[in-house]
Order: sequence, then structure tokens, then C-alpha cells
Amino acid sequence: VCLGLDVRQSPSDLITKSGDKVEIFCSHDKTDYRVMLWYQRSPGDTAMKLIGYLYFKDVTMEEPYKEHFNISGDLGGNTAKNASLKIKLGEQEHSASPSAAIRKAGDDVQLICTHGQADYTVMLWYQQAPGDKALKLIGHVEYSRISYEESYGEHFNITGDLSGNTAKNVSLFIVDLKELEHSALYYCAARYTPSCSQCLCHILQSPSAAIRKAGDDVKLFCTHGKSDYRVMLWYQQSPGDAALKLVGYGYAQFTNDSVEKPFREHFKLAGDLNAEAKNGSLSINNLKALEHTATYFCAAREAQYIKHPSALDKNLVTPPL
Repeated sequence: VCLGLDVRQSPSDLITKSGDKVEIFCSHDKTDYRVMLWYQRSPGDTAMKLIGYLYFKDVTMEEPYKEHFNISGDLGGNTAKNASLKIKLGEQEHSASPSAAIRKAGDDVQLICTHGQADYTVMLWYQQAPGDKALKLIGHVEYSRISYEESYGEHFNITGDLSGNTAKNVSLFIVDLKELEHSALYYCAARYTPSCSQCLCHILQSPSAAIRKAGDDVKLFCTHGKSDYRVMLWYQQSPGDAALKLVGYGYAQFTNDSVEKPFREHFKLAGDLNAEAKNGSLSINNLKALEHTATYFCAAREAQYIKHPSALDKNLVTPPL
């Protein structure tokens, strides 16, 4: 495992339209790392889905990504490694209307989002303020369940039902428009919902809340009973920030390298992920009021591995014996 590997990815962000082709590049200088893996993380989802990987010149794609994704590159030789991921964005896979709306303060407006992918039963709405690159999550629909981010509850209303094997339609209503608050670009996104057999990992995290003073220590616990979920991850979400920052993770066990570099001074992970019931803990030592006041999340997943386990990196583990 190499935690000091500097992996460069470009471009850092892209805004394109349906039907476009995009190419994303990845490079690093570790000459003996001859496996490169590409992952996708959907908006509002903490799961990393494997798109495919490159081993020397051999490309292996996961089945759901074969139609629109392609990986190319050559990781042979004792030189810096370069590969790219090409994506052909689907034609009219989802559409939002109207494409533009001009209203005056106090008016109401309705935006509509549709797509024809029957098994994409989650739809999310985002707001991008003028001059801001960040996309802020307004809320989402999962089947018929609707959730809002706290700051958008007053003026925003989402309606729709994504159940059933039919085309999907969801609306975003903005009521009593405020010129400064609501003048923005609005984006709709959709994602696949795994089958229930993939979702039955009930995670218990304790304590649900902890109040400590600066300089104290605190310990958080995470347990679940999914015996084949041998990867446990801990995330930090700072107040007012929608981003989840990875604190660290362990596969089967936790080591000194399990914690990400920015967190190593004050954070420690421990636990046993080999037993039938999985147990882990996150310890924070010598608490700092500003740095460590946050919401902490525990997540679990199956380990991902490939058929060439000799070239290991941070995202690759060998299959269990």
C-alpha cells in the first residue's frame, strides 16, 4: 500500500451537454504500479462504483459501463504512467425544462426533469449560484420519498414518484422568488438504486451525539452484521459544508496507514473486520474546537478486487482466502 502516491487527474471539473464526448486523464510517476482503476461516485452517494481498470495494456470494463465508457492507456515500461477515461454522454437520457426561465421577484416557477431509465429511481436537484463552481444539493427523490437540505425548505418544493418500471418525471417548484437567492442555474441528476440484496447493511453508530471540551478525547463506535462487508470507512462533515471528507478506512483490519494524512495527528481507527459481526471505532485525541466539531459518518462495503492482485495500490485489495 502506497499512501504517498501523487495521482494527477485532469480536468478537475467539466460542464457538458448530452451527446458530448469527454476525456479525463490520469497520471502518476510510480513506475511499478501497472494497474489503474477508474471509479464513479454519483451525486449524494458515498459509494464508489468501479467503472473498469487497466492492467498493462489490457482493459476490463464493468458490465453497466461498457456502452458509454472506454479506458485507454499503456502501463508497461519503467516510465511515468498515463491513462484516460472516455465518456460518451447519452443522447437525451434525461432532460430538464424549461431550459431557461425569466421571472420577477415574488413569482413562482416550476422546473421539470424527465428520463427514460426505469431503474434509476433516485433524482436529485442542485443549485449553482452565479460565479460559484459549487453545486449545492437542494433535495432528492428516492422512489416516492422526498428529502430536502435544511437551507432550502422554505421556498423549494419537489414533487414526483419514481416507483414502477416507467419513464421518470420530477418537478422542482420555487415559490415567492427572491432575486438574489434564487437567480441561479439548476441541475437535475439521476442515479441507479441497487437491489435490496445490496442494501441490507444496517450500520449502528454510537454515541449519536457527543459534547466535549477542547483538549478532551472522544471515541465513536460503528458496528454491523454484514459478514462479507470487510471494508469500513469513516467520514467527517464540517458544519455548513455538504462535502464528506474521508478520515480513513480499513480492510479486514486497521493499520497505522488507515487514516488519511490530514487526519493522522489527532485521529486513530481500530477494530476487527474479520469476525462475523464487524466492529470499528474512531478515536479523536486532544480535540480542537474548530477542526473537530463536525458530524462523523461510518460506512461499510464489500471489498473490490481484480484478477491481477500483484500490483496493489490504495484502491485495490486481494480477494480473501
